[in-house]
Amino acid sequence: MSEIDFDIIGNPSHSDFINQIQDAPELVGIENVSRFFDVALSNFTKKRTVTHKRGKAILIAVITILQNNTYRSIFIDNGNLLSLPYGIEEYADLIFDLLHIFVTQDSYVFDSVLAEKLALQIPFSPSKSLILIAKYGEKFSSLEHPWDILDLLFYHSSKFVGKETAIDYIKLLTYLCRRKERYNEYRSMQCFDTIAIAFLKSKDVEILKAAYCSLISISNKSDKCRSKECLDRFPINSVLSHLQSSNEDLVSHALQFLLSYELTNDKILAQLIKLNTTSATLALMKLCENQKNALYMANNDSWLKYALPTTLESLKLIYCLLNHKQIQKKFISSQNFLNFLVLSSNNASKEILVLILGILKQLPLTSQKITELEKKKFFSNIVQSADNCNCELSDQARYNIFEIVAQYQYTKELIGVCECAVTEILEMESLSSEAFRLVLLLCRYPECVRVMRKDGLVDFYTKHMKNSKMKKRAQIFLETIPDDYGDDDDYNEEDYENAGYTYSD
Repeated sequence: MSEIDFDIIGNPSHSDFINQIQDAPELVGIENVSRFFDVALSNFTKKRTVTHKRGKAILIAVITILQNNTYRSIFIDNGNLLSLPYGIEEYADLIFDLLHIFVTQDSYVFDSVLAEKLALQIPFSPSKSLILIAKYGEKFSSLEHPWDILDLLFYHSSKFVGKETAIDYIKLLTYLCRRKERYNEYRSMQCFDTIAIAFLKSKDVEILKAAYCSLISISNKSDKCRSKECLDRFPINSVLSHLQSSNEDLVSHALQFLLSYELTNDKILAQLIKLNTTSATLALMKLCENQKNALYMANNDSWLKYALPTTLESLKLIYCLLNHKQIQKKFISSQNFLNFLVLSSNNASKEILVLILGILKQLPLTSQKITELEKKKFFSNIVQSADNCNCELSDQARYNIFEIVAQYQYTKELIGVCECAVTEILEMESLSSEAFRLVLLLCRYPECVRVMRKDGLVDFYTKHMKNSKMKKRAQIFLETIPDDYGDDDDYNEEDYENAGYTYSD
């Protein structure tokens, strides 16, 4: 057979039709390929419907011919893309194969009209539709009008939420937002909303995990996803239910999301407290950057009766809460807070001592509160804990804590701390600067001045007045320490014990 018989090509009921169609890819040339496309595809619009078997033969022949770049250009110019039998399930796979050729080679042909045609195909294979749209999306930056095709992801989202395509759909939206700047600018909110609303209600843990990862990724890329508008639509109750799940992996993903995305919801906060885990506490710290959340924690402070999940992490949370001025005032008047602070000071580690120091720096302390803490043995706990730790960091924290105390009120522990500070200075140890700041403040208390005189600190600085390196510090000290507290000999070891503190090495 040397040429195409177009009479047979146009008559699908002809007995030789299949042979003619199958031979066509070898017989068409530049002079007749356009006519072949028109005649072959016209069979799909005739009153007498072509059988599916013969219709498939037509599409297979067309797909084969379209591998030729020149013939494909003719197909486009003729408008033959719109003559395909869209919306017929039996042809769906072949239509997808044909469109795949164009999306990889000539993606510019996908306009609003072709987008409508593709929409007819989506129900037949959401997975193949996603592949086509993903291939198209890869070329986003070079496309002048990409929205008609890409917005099918939103208009037909219900077709992609099934178990077979859900994760691929989520990944595609995430990819477009993360890798295509212009897409992220104009569609990140729609992607975020679609994933949150469509998938956070899923019962499939793998889909939920993918959704959370995507929401984190998209919201980190686009501040629009953190707007009040997005927050108002966000399905908070879904997150709450996931935090209550028995699936630890799901709970972990929900917590990771809360570490990244700020929600304001009392039920979420209450559930995080109830979880009593390190990750939950980290999420609370993040959420309490928002003052409304922080106020909830301060107004409902029964959680301070427990270590959640450890004393150290509870103190970290308190430290975060105290970044809000309003919380500082609430906590200083809270017995739950004061009791927890005292409990934390008992046998405290060096890390806990440092955190207690940070917390004290943020509190609006008064002489009355210092006295109250002293009665609760808070300061004696600090001294004992620092002794037990026996390291530079704990000693530094102790000096700094009592530097704060000395600004408000005398406590019996100041005698022993003063003795430590004097020794630190005399032996020129590494914390002599901290010790020096402390003794300057302690100069206001006669009991401490007697310690300084008895242990030789006054003599030490008097001798160093001519030392160029020590002169400035010596001068400041000698100008600060009063000289009207009577004879040094009046103060002895019995006075130390009466003051309530005996320092032991």
